[in-house]
Amino acid sequence: MPLSPHHLRDIERLVRLTKFVRDTLRWLAPSGDQWLHGKVGTRTQPKDAEEHPTFGAELARVDEALRTVEGELRSIASDTDPRLNQLVSVGLTGSALELKQSVLQRLLQRFRISPRRILEWINSFLGSLGTVEQFSKPCDLAKEFKEMLEFVVWSIHRPPKELRPVLDLR
Repeated sequence: MPLSPHHLRDIERLVRLTKFVRDTLRWLAPSGDQWLHGKVGTRTQPKDAEEHPTFGAELARVDEALRTVEGELRSIASDTDPRLNQLVSVGLTGSALELKQSVLQRLLQRFRISPRRILEWINSFLGSLGTVEQFSKPCDLAKEFKEMLEFVVWSIHRPPKELRPVLDLR
């Protein structure tokens, strides 16, 4: 039994969302390297960057892993594919997937949205996608990378002073 039209749309949507994750991580990686090497606010790489780990270098592995997920998603050709059944069971099809995409679109439409909120959405998406057995390792790699970038984003994009006492739960 071939893939039904609604599942085909879901697969296409999942591929686009996975590409969005790749693009977002690629967009944030230079900020991570600038912060890591003490160059926040500049677009230049430090002269000794080759001697230190960089987000840019690790990004290539993450990008390749997520492209593998995209290829696996595209290879789902039947409504009886076990991967599709796993996607259905974790809410990555139909109205649940539409809801995830709507939340992301709303986050992106908000004026001056914090990259942290987008990273939180990515975490949720990768967590759900990673429950599918074939996608777990690539998604785990991407989540680890995203978490390191999240530390940087928190360091660079501090909340407004008036919110800091509210967020300090010590």
